[in-house]
Amino acid sequence: MSRLLIPNTTQVPNVLLDEVIPTLKPAAVRILLAIVRFTYGFGKPADRISFTQLAKVTGLSRWGVNGAVDELRAREIIIVKPGAKGRGANEYSLNLDISTGQLVRNNDQSYNLTSQVGSQLSRLSQTKSKPKKRESTESDKQIPDSPFHKRSKKKPAAPAPATLAAFEAFYAAYPRHVAKQKAFDTWLGLNPDAELISVIMGAVERYAGEERETEPRFILHPATWLNGRRWDDEPARSGNGHAKAPEVKDLGNGMMEVDGLRMARETYERKYGRSAK
Repeated sequence: MSRLLIPNTTQVPNVLLDEVIPTLKPAAVRILLAIVRFTYGFGKPADRISFTQLAKVTGLSRWGVNGAVDELRAREIIIVKPGAKGRGANEYSLNLDISTGQLVRNNDQSYNLTSQVGSQLSRLSQTKSKPKKRESTESDKQIPDSPFHKRSKKKPAAPAPATLAAFEAFYAAYPRHVAKQKAFDTWLGLNPDAELISVIMGAVERYAGEERETEPRFILHPATWLNGRRWDDEPARSGNGHAKAPEVKDLGNGMMEVDGLRMARETYERKYGRSAK
């Protein structure tokens, strides 16, 4: 009997358990173990796994799956190959080409960066909580209708970690990586909630598939795509001039599933211009 194929068990590389998993977010740990199960657990080096399967196995939302996959891919822990023409399930495998030392260094750098950002935010919070006391003067009084005065007094707040994670997931999925700062500023201006983020991620995945064969210079900048609310666009038309009808399921409790993407009934009716029956 092969030592690699032990009945009813899934082997997990020791370096993942000892060095990598302690530095990952809980959602990324779930996805990593699920990929190990689908591959090593069945004696396969790689496997095509849909977002629906990963969500079912891990108990995460599709948005949570997307963010966790991006974290693992950014740290070079896994390799993701898109499905055929951007519509099939992605192929996942552990990154066997990276050395154990490099894998540990990648995760140490990411962990240290997160710790530094947390320390900076903590120091900033402490500084703001203990302002210096001094007597007010005439020059301290706010001048009405003075935008210059307001800008000098107001400091932008640090974006929430969830906001950063949602934007990074969007940017990673977008088919053209240019003007990232401008796209991030636009994202902050939109300040999308969880429902809108879900709609945006579904639309950008569809857009990436539609533009897969397009030259990058003809693909919209991500900031332009966001400013134009392109997630409300109808799907690209097929060669016979008719748009493919979406697969719609009524999940009850005011929720719909359109082509595997969950959304509120109101969002579905606004986006597709039809009443849910």
